[in-house]
Amino acid sequence: MTKLLRITKMLKSRSKFFEKLASFFTCSEGFQRLSFTLLMFIMISHFMGCFWIFTADLSLTETVNDDGEVVLNGTNWINANGF
Repeated sequence: MTKLLRITKMLKSRSKFFEKLASFFTCSEGFQRLSFTLLMFIMISHFMGCFWIFTADLSLTETVNDDGEVVLNGTNWINANGF
């Protein structure tokens, strides 16, 4: 939840950030828009990947075997590949 608040704050202060970036790199407004779009694409892809793994973890069930160890049962790709 705190990361979402940080993202919204970043979106609100986007112009300030890009003004500082532009003064440092002296890049055009088109490049600023392109870099911001690329950054947002990467961040959204990251969050969607995290959400994908989180939802796959929810489908796992825990059982206790005869030795008292907790074993995760599931047939999804996360459990099968050890992620």
